Amino acid sequence: MIAMEWKKFLALGTGVGIEIGARELRVVAARVRPSGVSVLGGTVIDGFRERPAAEWGAEYAEFLKRLGVGHVAAAALLPRREVIVRHLLLPGVSDRELGSAIQYQIDSLHPYPEEEARYGWARLRGTESALVGIARRTVIERYAALFGEAGVKVASLTFSAAVLYSALRLLGAPPAEGFLTSVGVDGETELYGEGPARPAFSAVVDSPHERVASLASAELRLAPDRELSALSDILPVPRTAPADHDLSRAALPYAAALAGACPRLALAAN
Repeated sequence: MIAMEWKKFLALGTGVGIEIGARELRVVAARVRPSGVSVLGGTVIDGFRERPAAEWGAEYAEFLKRLGVGHVAAAALLPRREVIVRHLLLPGVSDRELGSAIQYQIDSLHPYPEEEARYGWARLRGTESALVGIARRTVIERYAALFGEAGVKVASLTFSAAVLYSALRLLGAPPAEGFLTSVGVDGETELYGEGPARPAFSAVVDSPHERVASLASAELRLAPDRELSALSDILPVPRTAPADHDLSRAALPYAAALAGACPRLALAAN
């Protein structure tokens, strides 16, 4: 585990984060330095599923070129509804044995046919837990082909819990007492939290928001009266950003950009 005082000096790089939505791509480019984060810019590419890939791919390339980061491969976030996120407690399992231990359990963690499941995982540093993301092979192949057709360089297809966990630790530490936050995308809400009972929690909300948030807080063993945190309040605050940058609306691609900028410090859940 990298000591905090040294970790900051490794926080060095430039990243591009893409949030794949139902109809749009939200993109954020950011530069990370030990002294802080500079948001270089952000954009929204509308109608990417219906438009010719070459057309919106050129729009994306022009955006990166304008910022001087055309060479950077992006960290793309799969839609949360298309990813199953699991937290595994694996006491006594070494880093060397972790992959085999997860592979042994993987078939019990999803409902897909064996040949259809693709998964990425990472140990949550300093714990006996691992975070696992599982998606259908066809989903991965569809987005990989789409980005390839558009000429968009992608370094990873990852998921929100992995980049949030990483971004929160890039230049500091998340609230020691734990927290629960919500992210609303395309009409659905994801709850993400960390607490004394679980180092990471992620769930898509189907039932009434308040009831699920209360259950999630109890599972994390947060204080009963603790309110939901705004994601934009717990992520690293940019030192500089364009005047029109709204972190509250672009929190997920921002977190992906931070994780992509410093892959050595981020969870390798690709």
